[in-house]
Amino acid sequence: MSFRVAIWHAPAIAAACAIVIASVASVPAGAAITCVDNFQRVGAELIATPYCRDSYLVSVAQGMGSDVSAAQVRNNPRVRDELCHLVGVRAIGACDIDNGAGAPGGGGD
Repeated sequence: MSFRVAIWHAPAIAAACAIVIASVASVPAGAAITCVDNFQRVGAELIATPYCRDSYLVSVAQGMGSDVSAAQVRNNPRVRDELCHLVGVRAIGACDIDNGAGAPGGGGD
């Protein structure tokens, strides 16, 4: 009985597979992420993504003479923290800036 059900659904499964293959094939092989500062362009929208935030931080740091790569920043949070310290407010939005609230002696008591 289950064999008959499997044969009955075979055309539907084949059609579903064809749709998946066609949709994957329609994506260009060279489709790259496009960043505008801290934001990723998705169609006509700009959305905040960690990928673009890190890329922007690296571009600002490289403009200041750093030779760090985006892969280093993405793979090591300490490198990211060091770059944020280096660039300061030049890459605002790319770094989580602590305004001192809640820190000992920071005025947030």
